[in-house]
Amino acid sequence: MLDPHQSEFGRMASPTEILAVDRPRHIRTRFGNTILKGESDVRFVPEGQGEHEARDNP
Repeated sequence: MLDPHQSEFGRMASPTEILAVDRPRHIRTRFGNTILKGESDVRFVPEGQGEHEARDNP
């Protein structure tokens, strides 16, 4: 079982450190092990009026 701050890439597990959070729109993390290392910076931007819109999948 994974630690709550750990990611899996196939059979490789990678500890994840949370660097910055501005909920609910921004999260920045650092992850890594001896083979795979990196940082993730994600921003969530609302579409339209910022409300959930139901969409049909073609």
